[in-house]
Amino acid sequence: MRSVSMDDVAREMSISKKTLYRCFRDKNDLIIQTINKDLEVIKEQVDKILNAEPHPVKQVLQIANFVSSYLKDVNPSMIYDLQKYHPELHHHFITYRKNTFLEKVTKNLQRGIEQGFYRADIDVLSVANLYLCLMDHGPEILAGGKENINYADLYTQIMKYHLHAITTPEGLTAAETFIQEK
Repeated sequence: MRSVSMDDVAREMSISKKTLYRCFRDKNDLIIQTINKDLEVIKEQVDKILNAEPHPVKQVLQIANFVSSYLKDVNPSMIYDLQKYHPELHHHFITYRKNTFLEKVTKNLQRGIEQGFYRADIDVLSVANLYLCLMDHGPEILAGGKENINYADLYTQIMKYHLHAITTPEGLTAAETFIQEK
């Protein structure tokens, strides 16, 4: 991200730099609008899954499948660059995700406990925050800016780690069944 200039973007899009600057004030504006659009697409799809699927374990798996496929081409170095060279944009990214998804994760955890698929002894708010922390910081910590680590694979591993930590035996069986059906 750092090495890409507005000239590069204009050239890649086959438009003039003047046209590009009509749409975006500067590179930061381009980045924040792109991030906001991606986050909105993810939020809309997550809401669609949560409204259509009543099973909490299946919700997590379907969301993970969607996000993994959506992020398959995201290079971990982009997240690293965002954090290192655009900290205000990285903060916006993290804040938006937390404000948008904390409630959704919390409701999923509560539903899973009520239905007997998640352990009743978990602290819902702590686990929801921990899961979001792993989602926000796990890939960038694990990747350390290296380009050979796939963000989508890391996301999938974090989701599996999360499910193994919170599910009851019935929930784990359901997860394994849903994974095999996929």
